[in-house]
Amino acid sequence: AVRQLVLEYGVHHVDLNFGCPVRKITARGGGSALPLRPGLFARLVAAAVAGADGQVPVTVKMRVGLTPELSTALQAGRAAEAEGAAAITLHARTADQLYSPPVDWPAVRQLVEAVRIPVIGNGDVYEGADAVRLMAETGCAGVMVGRAALGRPWVFREVAAALQGRPPPPPPSLGEVARVALGHVEAEAAWYRGYDEGQRDSLRRFRKFVPLYLFGFHSAARLQARLLAAESLEQWRAAVYDDAGGSAMYDAGEQFPAAGFRHPRLKGGGADGPRQRMGLPDGWMEEWRGGGGGAEQRGGRDADAGGHFGRASAAGADARCGLDLGLPIELFAGLDGQPGLPWFGSDWPIQSSTWDAHSGAVYFAQGFAVMRLGSDNTVEVVAGELGAVGKADGPGPVARFTCPTCMASDGAGALYLSDRDRIRKLQLPPAWRKGEGRGPSLAAPTAAAGGPADAHAHVEGVVVSTLLLIDVTASIQGLCFLSGCGSGSGDSGTLVYGADSTIYRLPLGGASVTPVLLAGAEGEHEVADGVGSGARFNDIRGLVADGEGYCYCVDYCCDADASDVEDPRPLVLDLGLKPQHCHRPTSNAATPLPRTLPADLGVLLGRQPDGTADVTIVVGGRTFHAHRGLLCARSDYFQQRLGGGFAESSAQQLTLPEAAADAFGVVLRFVYTDAADIPAALAQAVAELADRLLLPELFQQATAVVEASVSPGTVAGLLLWAEARGPAFSELLSRLKAWYLENHEKAMQAAEEQMKLLAAQSPSLFFELMRNTRSQPSKRPRTRW
Repeated sequence: AVRQLVLEYGVHHVDLNFGCPVRKITARGGGSALPLRPGLFARLVAAAVAGADGQVPVTVKMRVGLTPELSTALQAGRAAEAEGAAAITLHARTADQLYSPPVDWPAVRQLVEAVRIPVIGNGDVYEGADAVRLMAETGCAGVMVGRAALGRPWVFREVAAALQGRPPPPPPSLGEVARVALGHVEAEAAWYRGYDEGQRDSLRRFRKFVPLYLFGFHSAARLQARLLAAESLEQWRAAVYDDAGGSAMYDAGEQFPAAGFRHPRLKGGGADGPRQRMGLPDGWMEEWRGGGGGAEQRGGRDADAGGHFGRASAAGADARCGLDLGLPIELFAGLDGQPGLPWFGSDWPIQSSTWDAHSGAVYFAQGFAVMRLGSDNTVEVVAGELGAVGKADGPGPVARFTCPTCMASDGAGALYLSDRDRIRKLQLPPAWRKGEGRGPSLAAPTAAAGGPADAHAHVEGVVVSTLLLIDVTASIQGLCFLSGCGSGSGDSGTLVYGADSTIYRLPLGGASVTPVLLAGAEGEHEVADGVGSGARFNDIRGLVADGEGYCYCVDYCCDADASDVEDPRPLVLDLGLKPQHCHRPTSNAATPLPRTLPADLGVLLGRQPDGTADVTIVVGGRTFHAHRGLLCARSDYFQQRLGGGFAESSAQQLTLPEAAADAFGVVLRFVYTDAADIPAALAQAVAELADRLLLPELFQQATAVVEASVSPGTVAGLLLWAEARGPAFSELLSRLKAWYLENHEKAMQAAEEQMKLLAAQSPSLFFELMRNTRSQPSKRPRTRW
């Protein structure tokens, strides 16, 4: 990777960050956890130095240690020097401190005295005077400014002046700050052009910086509100320039406030807070303790603020209460419907889990995939892929997630998942309903008998769609489902989600999905009880619902006390809580679960012909019986043909020439159930029909299946096919071109005849591919270590 950065991308400096304190990183052995494996740490630094080949400097950034009792800075610093690092940056805190005081500048001096290479100090450098004092007290060769520059990029000018012995430059006025912020957001939008879905994504992401730029200015309240509401850069420019002073939007000449100099930037700074509990992979401490490396083991351990580690087990009896939890569940990785090798989990941590009463299974998010724990103790991927990130909707295997975090079930065949700034819906196929004999069920485990799982063959029946794109500055950190209070009125229920400092409810089942603010205020980070928007939250981390319509949230605060636990033991208490109405167990196992409109319409379609259909459609010699009103409501094509002024608007039979019958069967089921199980062999035909029948959602799903099936042997044919289909397929054609450019050598070897056909039938497309292939940088073999 370093060699590629240096030779192909021309970077001038490579810095290895071993200082990240985030728990989900250290739990995988990354960031601040890596120096606890001295041998691995040294090999990584040595490999990076070798990859740079002396052309650019390789430096190392790290913290004092994981906890005060697990100090790694001196040993890691000497190892980095021995392996050829050019310099070391030390953040003078341990990982469990995050960014809270006190900062340990004496640790910087100890490292300066322990190594001969330059040491750069980092931590609590807010002003130029801080930089001068840090260098004077520790003897470090330089300073690094990080979070203090957020909303104050001119801090580098102040530090440079102080180190050169010049007086600090005057701080900027409000007008100057607003113009700097505008330049920042313009650069942000330009940098992410081609990655974001328009300017709006960049502006939404930038909102967290607006309060940092304007903190402490008395006349900036209206300006801040307008910038937070801006939907385009033009609105930003209008707010900054057109409203400066003239319309009393803000006072451009207001001087920089004294409170803004040392204001903590983002979360984790400020007053003393509790140390976070750190996580490490199981066996990670063996080398540090002198017992050799055991990083290959699976599982996890927790380290508290005192460096104590403990692992809770769900098996065995608890001596204090006599509770026997039974034998641990042994999981298997499913393979073609049959239990395979034991499943040891993954390096990706499990983010969330939920029990689904409809299918009788446990679902959980892991990595970038949604997994299912079946009745025979097999774990299978039902949507997404562990290591593949994206935002694609569609059938389970081709759907992609960005950051699946919180999960909830409605108990009626749908799962809801928070995915950073959006809520995704996973529609389970009707065949998975508990009691149907085909889907997974944990109600009657069969692992002891070795019973195979039958669910794998139906994984493609899961369909992922984006329910709502959330307009918030932080990702969703809490999600729960509330049923219709058991009234039997047909209420589809409500989702409740928390993001940063707000809680919203999202009514389901209506014509439109619109969130409604329940409590809190965006950008207001306080802790205060109240009603609705009068309440305040600091940092919402989770939501749960009870059976009576109440929601409970976890609000993370930084003013609590922490206690160390030497030997944690699991203790399970029966609190007598009532389950949610939609999950309430019944005494009669045969009682049907709540019915849904898509499921009922699917049953109606499956009964045809039953005398209720009022139109037949002939496709490829097969006759399909359907309902005119439903076709018109779901497809503009049928609305125009059956409900417009055409001569055949009242006809009892229609024909679709040049269409495949099997593909139309998939399309018709989508029209009735809003779900489609698209086999790869039919994906092209389904995409053509969906485009022809004006069904854009199905078209996107079908093209996603086509893209997922591309290979060196098929890419040439798919390029020809997509080019011939017209403008609707232009986006797919672009992605196929990009795929070909990444794999052109394999394509030329695997499908020479297909490439000749491509050159003959579409010379312009072939010439474009060849020209872009020559402009591609040559691939270099990856360095392994």
